[in-house]
Amino acid sequence: MEKADQVIVGLVEDSHKYHTVHLIAKICSYLFTILGITLIFLPSLVSITQAEMLISISIGLFLLLSSMSIKFYFWGKSHDKKIQYEGIGFCSGLTLLLVALKLTGNIDWSWLWVLSPIWGCACLLVLIIVILFLAVYFKGKKDQRQKKDEK
Repeated sequence: MEKADQVIVGLVEDSHKYHTVHLIAKICSYLFTILGITLIFLPSLVSITQAEMLISISIGLFLLLSSMSIKFYFWGKSHDKKIQYEGIGFCSGLTLLLVALKLTGNIDWSWLWVLSPIWGCACLLVLIIVILFLAVYFKGKKDQRQKKDEK
């Protein structure tokens, strides 16, 4: 009987953790969508250079694709489906395009900006990981305080 109670408590805790992570991912997905759409339409609202326009639209598209990826991942998890990745990613494709434009002389940007999809996406990924780590860390601290208060 005691073992059954432990199993049930374990299942409830695992379910709670999954729903917390799912909620955080859902919020991130919505934020990415809003920010992505904003960055895509930003060049039409303000006067910026062509390089800034390309960077804004590229980051906006990346955020929209990231949002869809998060949604597809959790949809696959909730429906017992496996979504396989195939093909070139957004950052890789954009980087190849910019390198080709630079090498053919169609753009005269510095290599820092030509390779910006790589370092921009890497910085964004690090930021997302830090935010998720902090969310899980503070959630764990909150759970520890609740357990301590219950005792």
